[in-house]
Amino acid sequence: MSEQNCNQTNCSPTDTSVLSVESTVTTSIPVVIKPVPAPVTALTEAVIPAPSPEASVSLAGKFPEIENADSLLNEMVVMPDQLVEGVLHQGSKMVLASSSKAGKTWMLLDLAMSVATGKPWIKFATCQGRVLFLNFEIQRPFLKSRIEALQQHKQAGCLGNLDIWNLRGHLMEFGDMAAEIVRRTADRSYSLIILDPIYKAMAGSDENASGNVGSLCNQLERISHRTGAAVVFAHHFPKGNQSKKSAIDRMSGSGVFARDADSIITLTEQETDDCYAMEFTLRNFKAMPPIVVGWDFPLLKFREALDPNKLRGKKAEKCDPNELLELLAATGMSSKQWEDEALANGWARSSYFRIRKELLKVPAKVIQGDDKKYRKAVSEPVAATATNSDAVQPPCPPPPAPPASAQPAREVAEPAAK
Repeated sequence: MSEQNCNQTNCSPTDTSVLSVESTVTTSIPVVIKPVPAPVTALTEAVIPAPSPEASVSLAGKFPEIENADSLLNEMVVMPDQLVEGVLHQGSKMVLASSSKAGKTWMLLDLAMSVATGKPWIKFATCQGRVLFLNFEIQRPFLKSRIEALQQHKQAGCLGNLDIWNLRGHLMEFGDMAAEIVRRTADRSYSLIILDPIYKAMAGSDENASGNVGSLCNQLERISHRTGAAVVFAHHFPKGNQSKKSAIDRMSGSGVFARDADSIITLTEQETDDCYAMEFTLRNFKAMPPIVVGWDFPLLKFREALDPNKLRGKKAEKCDPNELLELLAATGMSSKQWEDEALANGWARSSYFRIRKELLKVPAKVIQGDDKKYRKAVSEPVAATATNSDAVQPPCPPPPAPPASAQPAREVAEPAAK
C-alpha cells in the first residue's frame, strides 16, 4: 500500500462502528468534543497558518535592510561621541559594579555632573551633554544634599543640563517603566541616562535567572535605542571576597550582565584603606590598564602612586602538590569532599583541579579506587605471608664473624703413601 493511501486509510475511517461511536460522542457532548473529518495536514495548517502578505508588510518597517559589505565600507559612517574618553560612547551601555556601600551612587552622581558640565570625571575627559539621573534608592532630601556637596567640591557651577527623577517608592514592572522612560524623554536629547541601582528595577525578577536578566537588558537596549543616550546602571558584588575572580566575573547574578554591557567598570577593595582598584572591560575601545581611586570625600580621586594589583584579601595561590596531598584523609575522599577541604584551606578552585590532575599522573602519590574515592598511595611493600607461595623469601642471614682472638687453623699435610 502506498504512503498516500495509508495516510488516507488511517486518517479517514469508514468503519460504521467507528462512525457510530463518533456520532454518539458528538451528540452527548457537542460543545467539548467536535468531530474532525479533515485530514491531519489540514489541521496542521490551521494551527500554524502561513504569514499573510499584510503581516509581512507590517514587519518590514521594524527591521533594518540587509546591507552589502562594500556599500557599508563606502558609506561615510559618523562614530558616536565619546561621553567618557576611552570608556563610554553615546548610545552604548555600561555597568558600574562594586561591593555594597562602596559609594557607587556618589560615583555615578559625579559622572552625571561631569558630563552635564563637561568637566573631567576622575581622570577621563568628558563630552558635555544633557543627563537624566533615575534615583531608585536615596530619599529626596539626602540626594539633594549629595548634589550640593559634589557641586561645591567640583566647582561645577550651573547644573541646567542635569535632570533628576526621584522614583523611590514609585517602582513598577520594568517593561512598563522602560516605556514610561522612553515617553518622558522624547525630544529631550539626553546624552546619558543613569539608573541607580539596577536591583531596584528588578523587583519580582531573579537576578540569577538568565531569562529575567536578558529581558531587563533588552529593555535597557530599548531605552538606549529610542533615546540615543548612553545607559549606565549600578550593580553589586555578591558577599565575600571577590579579589580572586577575574574582574568580569565579580558581579552578582547571571553572567548576562557581563555579556550584554559594552563597558564594565568594577571597583574592588585595595590593601590601602578607602581605596579601590578600578578595572575596565571594554567592547569598543582598546584595552585599558586598571587604576586606583581613593576617597577624598565626597569624590573618588585617581591615586597614581598605588599599585592596582594589590587587592585586599588576595593571596598568592597555593600550588604545592604535597600540601594538597596532606589534606587527603587516610580513609579516602570523594572529589567533592577533597575539593571542599581544599577550598576551606585557602585553595583556589582552579588550582585544586590543576594540582589534583598532576597528582593523578603519579600513581606512587595518589590513586582513585573503584568507589571513585581518592586515596594516598601505599609506599611501603606488603609483608609476605606463609600462604603466599609466590612471595619472595628473605635471604638467609650471613654467618657470624669469628672472634678477634681466634687464630686461623694451620693446614696439615697428609703423610705420603708408603
